[in-house]
Amino acid sequence: MRIVLVVEFLFLAIFRILFAQTADSSALATPAASSIELRTFVEENKVPLNRQVIFHIELAWNGDLSRYQIEKIPQPLLTDLVMEGSGSSNRIVPLKGGVTRAIKTISYQFKPLELGMAYIDGISVKYRDTVTGTEGVLNSQRVMVEITDAVPDGSGAGSRALLFIILFVIFFGTIFYFIIVYFRRRKQAAVPVEPVRSTAEIYLEKLSSEVDLRSNDLAAMCGRLSRLFRDYFRQEFNLPYQESSTQELLEQLTGKIEPPQLERVKQVLEKLDVVKFAAGSIDPAEFANLYGNVETLLIQRKQLWETQQVQSKEA
Repeated sequence: MRIVLVVEFLFLAIFRILFAQTADSSALATPAASSIELRTFVEENKVPLNRQVIFHIELAWNGDLSRYQIEKIPQPLLTDLVMEGSGSSNRIVPLKGGVTRAIKTISYQFKPLELGMAYIDGISVKYRDTVTGTEGVLNSQRVMVEITDAVPDGSGAGSRALLFIILFVIFFGTIFYFIIVYFRRRKQAAVPVEPVRSTAEIYLEKLSSEVDLRSNDLAAMCGRLSRLFRDYFRQEFNLPYQESSTQELLEQLTGKIEPPQLERVKQVLEKLDVVKFAAGSIDPAEFANLYGNVETLLIQRKQLWETQQVQSKEA
């Protein structure tokens, strides 16, 4: 009897151990439960007419990102909106107990068409659990957005400010420029402007002040007259200031003055050379004649210069 009881006890113990192992194996083979959630929303319920409506479709579940296979999500049906862009993102958020949460987001940018209410119809999302093999469909509700009056666009504020600054600088720069010009002209007006004079006019004055027709030493006056006459031509035509004979000076003047004038210059200089090298006296009438020839030549040169100045201004 005792032997039978022992056998029954051993049999029950072995049966329980086998049953527990079978239960544990069944529990390990059962996939972990998980649920997927769908959420649709807009960032703002009231959007100005000149702003974008930002719409998000968010799918979330606990586990790996590859746990659910999502079929292609169709573009939502729109009322008084038009799509301008879209994008998507995936992220993993760690939770307590070593669990992670996968979040898949699809975002759309819509442009409002008119004031009033705009609508985004609900969508249906088909999914498949890659662990359990189950399939399902998630549905969202219709989302509505109020489109309000357009608000001022701040994008042009910077350019307008820059334009005002540029105009401000131009305005005060112009005023500053005219102030400078005014005082400069005023200063110039305060300084007497000497009229432009010809070389011939300057030497005419020297002739009257340095050569005396009534001098008792006419030979010395002939020397002054010769030197003054020669200096005039050197100054007028930028000739080198060096001792040169009458012939050399005449060669330098050839082509620079008219032949009749050149001939008269030759006659005057040669006569003055005779007086200088002969170291003799000269008759007052003859000296007056030389003086008059020099004076006449200078007057002609002065008149020629004035005519050229008038023609230059007219041109």
